Amino acid sequence: MTLSASIIVALLSPVAVAGNVLVLAAVWRNSSVRTPSYILLAGPAFTDFSTGLITQPVYVAAKLVWLKILEGGKYLNIVMEAMTNGCAVLFNSTSLLMITLMTIERWLQMTRRSLVTERRAFIMIAVMLLLPIPLAVYRVLWELIYLHLIFVSFRFCCCAFLSLLWLTLKFSE
Repeated sequence: MTLSASIIVALLSPVAVAGNVLVLAAVWRNSSVRTPSYILLAGPAFTDFSTGLITQPVYVAAKLVWLKILEGGKYLNIVMEAMTNGCAVLFNSTSLLMITLMTIERWLQMTRRSLVTERRAFIMIAVMLLLPIPLAVYRVLWELIYLHLIFVSFRFCCCAFLSLLWLTLKFSE
């Protein structure tokens, strides 16, 4: 199942990148569609573009290393899994925040209380892109620590035990 999922993701990744580049280029180049609604629509297009460009290729590479199709060690696989999960958390959280923001903007537009301008839309997108970064960093560190914890904790326990043993022998003389 993992190989077939990797193949499907590898095939769909360029499609996601190309499609979202077209949306971003349309909003960027055409000033008539540079309204707050379309600028906010470019936010999820950017996160989907980033997912297709970063997360999906790293996911495929991690699964191929895990299946031993690509050369790499266990630690490379751990790092790639952590990167995949961190990027997924970052881009999924950003997409969710952007969709929520778009919903609020549409509601304000329908009730004729819209305060969103082009400049404010760009600022809101920037804030929504930066907001989930601590969550993504936490996820990467948690993955690296949790997956590496077995090895580190065993080494730490051995060193601590030997140090305590040495201290007890040293001071018991």
